[in-house]
Amino acid sequence: MAGELEEGKTTVGTLVNVSHVAATPEGMEVRIETELTEIAPNGKMLTFKVAAYDEAGLIGEGTHQRAIVAKERFEQKAQSKLSK
Repeated sequence: MAGELEEGKTTVGTLVNVSHVAATPEGMEVRIETELTEIAPNGKMLTFKVAAYDEAGLIGEGTHQRAIVAKERFEQKAQSKLSK
């Protein structure tokens, strides 16, 4: 998403809802696919369809939401936790 955002913006995860469908043995390669399926009317919330696969097939699927935020403001707010 970074290449698609306005200067000074970033995205932060707000929701992950993924079902685990099958186990993957240690050492097997895993790949993740994502597809942007919805942009909220206000343009600030993005919803993605996500799926994870190992060499044998589907291992997980669901949705992931991200919010577009001002990067500097978000980082300042996160860093402020260190002084508490």
